[in-house]
Amino acid sequence: MHAQETSPVQQVTQSGVTMQFSFSPSSPKINDYTTLMFSMINSTTGKQVQNYIGSITIGNVAGFTGGSGYYNFSKIAVANGNFSVNYAFPNDGTFPVFFRADYPTSSYGSSGLITVGVFQVFVPAQTPPIDNTMIYVGIVVVAGAIGGTVMFMKRKSLPASDHQI
Repeated sequence: MHAQETSPVQQVTQSGVTMQFSFSPSSPKINDYTTLMFSMINSTTGKQVQNYIGSITIGNVAGFTGGSGYYNFSKIAVANGNFSVNYAFPNDGTFPVFFRADYPTSSYGSSGLITVGVFQVFVPAQTPPIDNTMIYVGIVVVAGAIGGTVMFMKRKSLPASDHQI
């Protein structure tokens, strides 16, 4: 098994932090799990922001009418600055991915919001696998028809005495 390619890193910088996002595989397939990877770096020091609470919301494709519209991964304790979640996209299109980071309120008081970032995942349309059964059946039918016609023509061209049993 080979390693899957990771998407280019998307990032948003605000409120003194840079939120980073990437996913693997880089070309997600409908209903197959995709790993969504998140990281947060202090913009001033360049070091990982640690000990925060991460929440992820995956929105639905604009104009899609099926499903509930959003999927949430809430209150993920992040000790080292990086975390990931696995998600299976239900259809093709461009999905918004919202990343919210909060300090644990018990440590930092009631206003624990660090920042919110919005990223995107494009899931390409997939063509269904081709079922070759009908092609094989067609070939057999055509071959049978040709074979039957050849036999009929040969039999028709033989003298009448050759037809006796």
